[in-house]
Amino acid sequence: MRRWLLSSWLIVLVGCVPYAFEDTSPGRFEGDLRLRWIAPDLFAYEPDPQRPFRFIRPSGEVIEPGRMVTDGGSIPSVARGIDGLSRWGFAPAYVVHDWLFQRQRCGLVPGDEAGFAESVVVMAEALRTLIGDHPDADDLARYRAIVSATASVFAHRHWNTSACRVLVEPW
Repeated sequence: MRRWLLSSWLIVLVGCVPYAFEDTSPGRFEGDLRLRWIAPDLFAYEPDPQRPFRFIRPSGEVIEPGRMVTDGGSIPSVARGIDGLSRWGFAPAYVVHDWLFQRQRCGLVPGDEAGFAESVVVMAEALRTLIGDHPDADDLARYRAIVSATASVFAHRHWNTSACRVLVEPW
């Protein structure tokens, strides 16, 4: 019950759920997701040349993250006490989403509003993929909270104002 209340509070704080779980199709993940620790809550992602990590969207579009710095999910510290809402609880989805932000931040793709909206859809699809076909109440609460936060004005501001973070050696 406590988790439901906290998840509901998060949804109220950040907004409504733009993509219902039951209306979102799953994709699939392939390859190896390997992260190297750089500093507290900061990791380097470098693609495995033999088995690159990628997300295949339900449409067939392939998102294959490149070399980047990631901090996992941008879960506010107040929400990390909710079971399953950690920076790394849905790491594959968070890394794909971070890559979309990284591409936009570093000028690899146009940083238009359609790109932000699509990043929300990709997060919903990636979470739907990880949660699977038989979610329990906690899974649905986490899905709603994360997708709502991804679509929030705070995330939109971050899309428009955050700086490019280049992975440089030595770390």
